[in-house]
Amino acid sequence: MSKPLTFKNTVEMGNYTEEYVQKKLWRYGYSVKRMKRINPFDLLVNETIRVEVKSATYQLHEDGGYHWRVGKPLGDRFDVCAIVLLLPVGKPLIRYFTREEISKNIEDGAMSIHIIANSPDEPKIGNKSPLKVLGKPYKSKETK
Repeated sequence: MSKPLTFKNTVEMGNYTEEYVQKKLWRYGYSVKRMKRINPFDLLVNETIRVEVKSATYQLHEDGGYHWRVGKPLGDRFDVCAIVLLLPVGKPLIRYFTREEISKNIEDGAMSIHIIANSPDEPKIGNKSPLKVLGKPYKSKETK
């Protein structure tokens, strides 16, 4: 049985989750460039799609389910948000959202997104596949 992922701080967790999403997207065939900290988004996909990566660790919910609270991506600085849900054990889950989908899932004035699931591996929100929100992958000459 694998151990839960642990991080020294939020920067370490952010670096891990950005790299995790980058590698997953590469496996789908996308061209992915990781951005420097000064940029308002984390990844540039297919040279034009701005991706913000957010992550959250789980908490047991009062009804026995699992709960993740994810900080809200701000403004229009991204096209797609990849939310990495860290689990008690095993590999994290990634859910992909368009900016419009994020807006629909946030209550007015809220500073976070709440995701609740009956089991840790089946949140019923977002898209499991990046294809639905990012479109078809292509590799640029730089990544071939």
